[in-house]
Amino acid sequence: MGCSAPGPVHLPARGVDGPFSGAVYTGGAVGAGELVFLSAKRACPPEVTDLASEIDQCLDAVALELARMALDLGDLVDTTVYLTGHAAAADGSSTQELDPMTILDGVWRRRIPEPWPARTVVWVAELEGGARVLLQVVAQN
Repeated sequence: MGCSAPGPVHLPARGVDGPFSGAVYTGGAVGAGELVFLSAKRACPPEVTDLASEIDQCLDAVALELARMALDLGDLVDTTVYLTGHAAAADGSSTQELDPMTILDGVWRRRIPEPWPARTVVWVAELEGGARVLLQVVAQN
């Protein structure tokens, strides 16, 4: 008799039609120590004019997905942030003074509790749907 671990559990993506899962975790249920991998999240649709609000909307989408497994932003262990580098003022005007990393760090400090997860920032030329930010995360229960 062999011992086999339960296979990964795939949760369907919500609000999109594509060949991918919204979240995947190993084991039969999200138990202590389980890693949860989320598909990338962006503001849907990115109608906001300022980068901070767009980052907030991405984090709201991540939090909503994590809540499906009784997790929250405090359970994040690894994050990848894709940024286009195009910041805008709250009135929608483009401005050179706004540093996207400063904006990201401000939202991060306000929304994600310490200890903060590992974070990688990847600068890209363009993101799907005109988004300026896309978040991909791993959480652990």
